[in-house]
Amino acid sequence: MINYEEPDLTVLGQLESGHAVLGAKAEAEIFRGVDFKGVAFLECVFTSCKFIAADMQESQFLECKFFDCEFTDCSIANISVLRSEISSSSFVSCKGNKQTWLEVRFKDCKMSDFSYEAVHLVKCIFEKSVFSDGRLFRFSILDSRLDHHVFDGMSFEQGNVLKTKTPATVFKKNCNIDTMLFHEADFDGHDWQGMKLPRIQFVECSLVGSLFNNAELSSSGFQECNLESAKMFKIRGDYARFSKSNLSKVIFLESKMSSSQFTESELAGAQFDNAILDKAVILKCNAKKMQFDSVDFSEGTFEDNDVAGAKLTNLKLNFAKLDRLLEDDDTDWTGSIKSVCRLNDDRDNRPKIVNNAGRPK
Repeated sequence: MINYEEPDLTVLGQLESGHAVLGAKAEAEIFRGVDFKGVAFLECVFTSCKFIAADMQESQFLECKFFDCEFTDCSIANISVLRSEISSSSFVSCKGNKQTWLEVRFKDCKMSDFSYEAVHLVKCIFEKSVFSDGRLFRFSILDSRLDHHVFDGMSFEQGNVLKTKTPATVFKKNCNIDTMLFHEADFDGHDWQGMKLPRIQFVECSLVGSLFNNAELSSSGFQECNLESAKMFKIRGDYARFSKSNLSKVIFLESKMSSSQFTESELAGAQFDNAILDKAVILKCNAKKMQFDSVDFSEGTFEDNDVAGAKLTNLKLNFAKLDRLLEDDDTDWTGSIKSVCRLNDDRDNRPKIVNNAGRPK
């Protein structure tokens, strides 16, 4: 007579017999210091479980579900999580670089006190989740969705957020964002006021009505973006770049934007009064009815722009280049061009004194 033993299909039972765990269900279990290194989990369900100081390096989770779970002080280097769901769970002080998360859905989750490098999130959904007091370095978020997601006290460096929807996502003011690329992101109405955003590149993003007042945007770029009615009062934007973007009705009042560039963009109704734009370039823009009063445009270049109805008054134009401007009877140069300016063409590139207070000749 052969005695047949029922196989142990629990997580730890399957772990003892191999390096794969298939279809296991665990509820209210505590995995403290368990060695999951290199283990493959397939179609497993974890409910109200605690993973404490577990070694999960190089482990793989495929089509798994986690409900109300806690991960604390776990090692998750080189982890791969594919087509899985994580709800109402937390990750605290977990360590490990080179992570891959593909088609993972996070709902009401929290991740805090971490520092990760080379993390890749592809086709993931974060719904009402929070990342706090952490650091992401050389990371990418691709073709994902951040829905009512909150970043609190986060540091982002050298990251790419590509083709990712961001409805009601919030970057709190205590976040540090440096050298990042946002592509096809939606930040309409987002509040960036007072934040440091150096070397950030926005490409094909929507930022309608966004608030950037008193923000630092030095060396940042906006390419093919929609910033209509955005507020950029007193920004620090030296070397900022705006290309093929909609900047209509944007407020740049009293901003410092030395050596900035505006090319092939919509500037109709934009307000630059009392801004500093020395050595700046404004080229091939629609600047109809632009408000440009008392601007320091010394050594700047202003060419091939439509300035019909624009207010270009009381400008400081020392050695500025002005040429090929499309004006109308409402273009106002009152008080401008009383100092040295120069033409930017082959006819005469020598400094030229213009004593009148009218339009350039």
